[in-house]
Amino acid sequence: MSVKNGVIVKPIVNIYHQIFKDIDLLFAMKTRLIDDIDIIPKNFLPSLVQERIIKKHEVRVFFLLNSFYAVKIIEPRDFTDVDHRLAMAQRSLRYEIINLPEKLKEKLRKLMKYYEFNCASIDMIVNKKNEYIFLEINPVGQFLYHSYYTNTHIELKIAETIKKLYEENE
Repeated sequence: MSVKNGVIVKPIVNIYHQIFKDIDLLFAMKTRLIDDIDIIPKNFLPSLVQERIIKKHEVRVFFLLNSFYAVKIIEPRDFTDVDHRLAMAQRSLRYEIINLPEKLKEKLRKLMKYYEFNCASIDMIVNKKNEYIFLEINPVGQFLYHSYYTNTHIELKIAETIKKLYEENE
């Protein structure tokens, strides 16, 4: 059965799995688009499944003690995969530092407070209507590529924050 925009499937853990029973092939699972849900086997490892949202671009946010470091990830026009990390390996992505809307920051701060996170990576996409759509939060998420490609030195900000907190508690 075909699905209008397809579904996005993301394994909960990085595993190897044979998705096509007719082909003797194992491959690393990644976030992928499935247009025809009939090809999904009856038994598969735990995964997150959601309706595909046509994106304008992706946004990665690093949150550190109420501060936000956000970057827009711009993919090449001919890039068709749903997982931008494949284009990252080819060094064909562009990164642009952005400021999040204040209302979005307020909502994300409430979310961080609710989960008692003082540091986390947040993945979002912006759809064609310029709406921010929350995908996931990772309390031990990646920030180095964000820091490297935008020259924001987030690792230095983390070190300075830890030092300041240590000095305040001495």
